[in-house]
Amino acid sequence: MPYSVLHDPLLLDTLTWCEIEEIYFLVSQPEPYCFTAQYGLLDVASIKRRKFVELFRFERDDICELLTTLNIPDDVISAQRVRVSGMEALCMTLRRLAYPNRLCELEVEFGRHGTVICSVVNKVLSHIEYYFAHLLSDMNNHDWMTPSRMHEFAEVRVHFRWCAECTFSNVRFSQAVHARGAPLRSCWGFIDGTARRICRPTMEQQEFFSGHKRFHVVKYQAVMCANGIICELDGPYKGRRHDAGMLFDSIDCLVLPIRVQKV
Repeated sequence: MPYSVLHDPLLLDTLTWCEIEEIYFLVSQPEPYCFTAQYGLLDVASIKRRKFVELFRFERDDICELLTTLNIPDDVISAQRVRVSGMEALCMTLRRLAYPNRLCELEVEFGRHGTVICSVVNKVLSHIEYYFAHLLSDMNNHDWMTPSRMHEFAEVRVHFRWCAECTFSNVRFSQAVHARGAPLRSCWGFIDGTARRICRPTMEQQEFFSGHKRFHVVKYQAVMCANGIICELDGPYKGRRHDAGMLFDSIDCLVLPIRVQKV
């Protein structure tokens, strides 16, 4: 049984009830949540090259170029009115996307509260989605998929979702794929599905459960070119869906077929 002032006659004779009440509220008050930063705020220059790639999946020299390309603002203000530099906000986002991690782990690395990190990451992701989501929703929006990148021995005619027909000739991508041993001379991209684990949902648990992965997931389907760039991304889909089902939903195999012809 824990010690109590009420069981000590000496203290009862010495202290008044107001003093006992103050002691009780002082002891019962929960300790405030504190986080400690191991090295203070993030210092990009102090991180070693190999460790930097491990944490953020990019080289240190690429961060500045990525910052400019994505049009990240100079300062990002969180919902808690905390001002964070664009460089730090981008590093928070890259670190958060480097699965797996938790916000409590990032507090030590960035010297920021978990709620601030969460808010900043969400703002950066919303910024990227607002300006660049069209590049993943339709591969016709990519300027770099030009005839100069096509192989001179192949012609690829693709009928996309909105009946927008694009003809590419002389694909360098298909040449690269064939040079690696593929029998096809007109293959310029690869379709595959990926699963991302989620917490067990309150509703429709069976719909999101993947029998292959043996846990609850949401699935996405991507089209990746031979240069490693994902030119289209569809989803999310429920975890029970098969890759063939996702393909049928994203590209109607009967109405909008994908046809590859050789010249």
